[in-house]
Amino acid sequence: LEEHKALKNKSFSECTSGFNNILFLALQTPLPEIGRRVRVNKYQKSVGWRYSDEEEDLRTELNLLKKYSFHKNIVSFYGAFFKLSPPGQRHQLWMVMELCAAGSVTDVVRMTRNQSLKEDWIAYICREILQVSRTNGRRNSFIGTPYWMAPEVIDCDEDPRRSYDYRSDVWSVGITAIEMAEGAPPLCNLQPLEALFVILRESAPKVKSSGWSRKFHNFMEKCMIKNFLFRPTSANMLHHPFVRNIKNEGHVVESLKKHLTGIIKKRQKK
Repeated sequence: LEEHKALKNKSFSECTSGFNNILFLALQTPLPEIGRRVRVNKYQKSVGWRYSDEEEDLRTELNLLKKYSFHKNIVSFYGAFFKLSPPGQRHQLWMVMELCAAGSVTDVVRMTRNQSLKEDWIAYICREILQVSRTNGRRNSFIGTPYWMAPEVIDCDEDPRRSYDYRSDVWSVGITAIEMAEGAPPLCNLQPLEALFVILRESAPKVKSSGWSRKFHNFMEKCMIKNFLFRPTSANMLHHPFVRNIKNEGHVVESLKKHLTGIIKKRQKK
């Protein structure tokens, strides 16, 4: 990481704020693809010279982005830079990434009528996510967003000697599917620490609304097996009928693209 002098003279437009960062839009001129619009995540409270857990999480995220952003289903990562601040102030970390103009899945769901996506859209999105999570390897880091966090990940915080593997991503896919179906992830009405307690100690969540197919419910049951040793892998889940047999897939993709285009236009008007 280094301060990128070419960014000093650029004009950035703020478009949204989050818990610990501000998101900017910019023209990507000092970086490889000239003229491409990108997003710049500006972490204004997290980065200083002193080591912290939060800074370590950012380093982990940067390393994962550098390693996997080549994948067609991963947001492209173009670089990260320090913006040095005056003495006595904490420095800022600027992460330059591909701009997803329609926003995240959460944004798309919130801007969809009844805050619920069509079942075939959910199947397509779940399949594309599962294609990313096919890397073997054990982990023992307590990193993630609480409402999407698998029980075994939370266990690692309580007992660092424990570990888990890539099957934790399958649980997160199931939570994302519930979010796409019902407008929000389970337990979102609870504070994060409360949600972690409930995830660990209560039964796995299910889709509460009606009108969903048996294949979808069965897919969810497989994703939501609490003991990850008995939970299917991403590779196994890619063979599940819910994501393997998407009828008229070409039409599904086109209708989803049309929907996303409509969301982009709405966002641009704001």
